[in-house]
Amino acid sequence: MAELVAEGIIKPENWTFDGDIHRVLDTLESEGATVRFVGGCVRDTIAGRPVEDYDLATNAVPSRTLDLLKKAGIKAVPTGIEHGTVTAVPGFGHAVQITTLRRDVATDGRRAVVSFTTDWEEDAARRDLTINALSADRDGRVYDYFGGIEDLENGQVRFVGSPADRIAEDYLRILRYFRFYARFGLGPPEEDAIAACAAAADRLDTLSGERAWYEMRLILATFSPGQVLYLMEEAGVLGRLLPGPRSLRTIADLARIESAAFQKTEPLRRLAALAPLSRRDVRWIARRMRMSRDERERLDTLVAHRGALFPGMPSVSARRLLYRLGADTFRHLALLERAASPADGDWPELTDISAGTPRFPLTGDDVMEAGVSEGPAVGIFLEAVEDWWIARAFDPDREACLVRLHEIREDAGTVATPQISRSRARQIQLTRRRRWSHRAIPPRSRL
Repeated sequence: MAELVAEGIIKPENWTFDGDIHRVLDTLESEGATVRFVGGCVRDTIAGRPVEDYDLATNAVPSRTLDLLKKAGIKAVPTGIEHGTVTAVPGFGHAVQITTLRRDVATDGRRAVVSFTTDWEEDAARRDLTINALSADRDGRVYDYFGGIEDLENGQVRFVGSPADRIAEDYLRILRYFRFYARFGLGPPEEDAIAACAAAADRLDTLSGERAWYEMRLILATFSPGQVLYLMEEAGVLGRLLPGPRSLRTIADLARIESAAFQKTEPLRRLAALAPLSRRDVRWIARRMRMSRDERERLDTLVAHRGALFPGMPSVSARRLLYRLGADTFRHLALLERAASPADGDWPELTDISAGTPRFPLTGDDVMEAGVSEGPAVGIFLEAVEDWWIARAFDPDREACLVRLHEIREDAGTVATPQISRSRARQIQLTRRRRWSHRAIPPRSRL
């Protein structure tokens, strides 16, 4: 296809106001190099979506890019020099990736051997999807070699050239196809694309867990992932990533409930809804996806407490669970259980109650001030008062809890540190650690 230059789609005055990026452009172009914005920043600008990162491509070889940046006093890091990528840091904490135009010499489905080129169309041809093969100069002129602009307008997600060939170059493109279809697709997907994904689905086993989980997490974070997950299930893709059975109805209901309740998407919550997991499954998925320890523990907490919430449960019981788990985990569970329940029930109260998490009024310092020596015994006394406080529906105030602490202290006798076994001390420590470790589940930083 001949080069198509589109004028007026991106307004130069609305393109990018980032002075650091323009400093990089000025540096490279002043020495005769050609530089364009590429990939997601061009695609998302045309689609009217927020742009998070600006990536650049140039016809200058990596060594020249490094030299020009350093000559201009811009910090330059050869982050992926063998693949032509240099990271420029022109401002405080701001990084811009600059990649030399490339063509693939050899691929094995996981990594590629590349050589450098000065041909912009040749570089675009090695990209996965037409909507990702767009480039633009600083004046807003868009270069479109494969019909990506039209595909964006029509909600079509197409591979560049043969779907089977693109997937064979990098099997991660199977998951990328479904991710971008979830974001931009309108209407039914192309049959040859789905067929190519299905034919190569077993090759997902060769991917690193980190790469697979990164894409799967973004799929789960899309506004309404039900349709694309159904397509992935039909193509045999989900079965390569998650144990069965998988509940597509539950995750569709969860997405609907989240939207109605103005709740942010949470990939781990949606994962728990998609696959009715056991704790053994959680361990398997965490290993397969190379999840972080924090992700594994948060998912395990959700799975371990499934069924603990139910419509019409006594308020005091709900508040006890709320206290044990923390407001965020409690809210996740309430949304999950509501999505999995065939009846509506009295779910709004369970969601609303998470706004008032009880706070235990004593600390370990209070126990030591009561005469207990520092050590495992502090946790035992604190646990005893806390259990008493919980059993009374969190009503006793600080003064009442202090009175109860002294009563328990007196009942323990004259020894400041009661004699306990090492196993009991360890049990107390683990109980309190589990109790407090899931109080706050931070939102995903990038969806």
